Amino acid sequence: MRRTIFLLLALALVAAACGGTDAGTTTQASPPTATTVSATTSSTTSTTSSSTSSTTVTTAPLTGPNISNDSVITIGGLGPVRVGMTPDQATVAAGYVLEVEIGLFEGDPCFYLPADPHVPGVSFMVNNGTVARVDVLTGPVTTRSGAGIGMTEAEIHNLFPGKIEERQHFYIEGGKYLEFVPVDEADANFRVVFETDPDGVVLTYRAGRLPEVRWFEGCA
Repeated sequence: MRRTIFLLLALALVAAACGGTDAGTTTQASPPTATTVSATTSSTTSTTSSSTSSTTVTTAPLTGPNISNDSVITIGGLGPVRVGMTPDQATVAAGYVLEVEIGLFEGDPCFYLPADPHVPGVSFMVNNGTVARVDVLTGPVTTRSGAGIGMTEAEIHNLFPGKIEERQHFYIEGGKYLEFVPVDEADANFRVVFETDPDGVVLTYRAGRLPEVRWFEGCA
């Protein structure tokens, strides 16, 4: 199920009442500044958990969309949406509201922010409060070097010679995980992982930080 974490209307009511590598670089500009408010659940508000929790609510203007099918994947994110951003900062960077796709259970620290409707087939994994990786399940979005869904294993190796580590796919017999390993020391904690079918064709891929980028079942 899905729910919106960015309660702009609720915030307005409260205010009224109170007054460097082939696959890309992890170099990040300072994340967009967003005015936030801590909203705690209570008996007077609509909640999804019986326990008290804190939710970050965006009050900065959204000027997007700032990402599209033309945006490129790097080891550090998609366009201006970067690994390490909070969901609030990711929404400001994207320029439109990113809705939460709930994980296995309510309160799960890992969940997804799908990039629909502007970049269908792409989602941002959030774990322990920050964006951990970008998943590309369908669509034309590619890495800065042009790697994407439908490319062959040989083409991936040609794009990143000597930088791909192979592992057997956990579920697909004959399939593989092709892991791009950056050479820059500053990027040592980042990877791009391509999943292939038995014919060596890329089915999906993801980019982001370790260890989350290696999780082959998403948040499961």
